[in-house]
Amino acid sequence: MIVTTKLLKPTTFQPFSMTLTFETQEEFRDMSVLFSYYGQIPSVACHVFDEKYKRMQEICVKISDALEEVDQ
Repeated sequence: MIVTTKLLKPTTFQPFSMTLTFETQEEFRDMSVLFSYYGQIPSVACHVFDEKYKRMQEICVKISDALEEVDQ
């Protein structure tokens, strides 16, 4: 798997883009499974569901949805 990043603009946070390139079907399936665990984030992260874990869950949902679109 290849992961590349690219800065979008120079600021304090320095936003960047990230590209995941899956070179094998196994990598793709593994990542699909990994990001499908978004529903379990609160229980994995100290049994607390706050704004940070909500944001983590939203990120995983977006990635999971994108992977699912490719798999159709």
